[in-house]
Amino acid sequence: MIWIEKYRPTSFDKVVGRDKISSLLKSYTLETIPHMILHGKSGHGKKTTLLCLINHLYGGNSEPKIRTVEVLSGTKKIEVSYMESDEYVEISPSQYGHHDKAVIQNIIKEMGQTKPILSMLSRAKRTPIKLIVITSAEELSLEAQAALRRTIEMYSNVLRVVLMCNELSRLIEPIRSRCFFLRIPGFSDEDIMSNMRRILEKENYTVPEETLEEICRESEGNMRRALCILELFCFNMNEKEAKRPKNNCKAMKLDWEIEVGSMAGVIKRNPTSEGLVEIRKSLYALLNTCISPRTILIGLLRNLVLGEDFKTFLLLSRHALKYEERIRLGMKSIYHLEGFVAASMCVLNEKRYI
Repeated sequence: MIWIEKYRPTSFDKVVGRDKISSLLKSYTLETIPHMILHGKSGHGKKTTLLCLINHLYGGNSEPKIRTVEVLSGTKKIEVSYMESDEYVEISPSQYGHHDKAVIQNIIKEMGQTKPILSMLSRAKRTPIKLIVITSAEELSLEAQAALRRTIEMYSNVLRVVLMCNELSRLIEPIRSRCFFLRIPGFSDEDIMSNMRRILEKENYTVPEETLEEICRESEGNMRRALCILELFCFNMNEKEAKRPKNNCKAMKLDWEIEVGSMAGVIKRNPTSEGLVEIRKSLYALLNTCISPRTILIGLLRNLVLGEDFKTFLLLSRHALKYEERIRLGMKSIYHLEGFVAASMCVLNEKRYI
């Protein structure tokens, strides 16, 4: 089992750096829990917070199983897979594209009409509340979000919806107004360092302190990324490397991150049509390896603004916002990524001759 799963906390008492959030969520019961939106960047602990909340509400967390059902969307039948346990369901409707509205209407309707198992077995008279967890909620279409809003109102007496997203602004106002939203911030360097030291002690590994500090800088508050890099480092570390006082952590950057950095370098060094053709090949390669267009766009922007003045930063950010919107609304993301690359080249080219 990988370390991020092996050492994932199962109760609020074991979570580091989340005292205020833990005390707030521990005050809820099944009768008082509202619809919720957990938002924050990837690796900040949204899933861990959710699992601790489920453990607190139900007094335990049963192992979820994968379930597959057929859903009718218009005249087409689609297979929908989701995770289901006794008391909660986890689903990502956005992965089914324009069928997400039908997925939401059918799955939540089925859950709303099914009584939770634990409430039937329990002798205590408690409200039969079931949790519906929707991941990547910001990727839902506007029609799906509107359908979700109506479904929430219809079955609010038997279920609670927990939306997990990276960006709160992409959810429609009617959904936000019906939910209690909780921002999950990034972890501090101290929290990441203490967690890594604790895991290394349990796994019986010795890693130089400067390497741990470098992993902290690379992770930028992302606990998942820090633990994945640490585990990869320990996996690749043989006895000879372990004796060295310094270990290079830069080689542990992901391949797509290295490629994005290389593309940004081409944009700065060679802002010409030849450079654009060279970058196009790299863009196709990244898209074919399932790196999302938005991730590529953000990676390019972060590399391009390094060392630039505020005016250039502002112009590049405006172009990134424009093409991010076009990526979200359009179909062929390669066109919009190339558009951003060309616009960035123009900005940097104009700066050369000022």
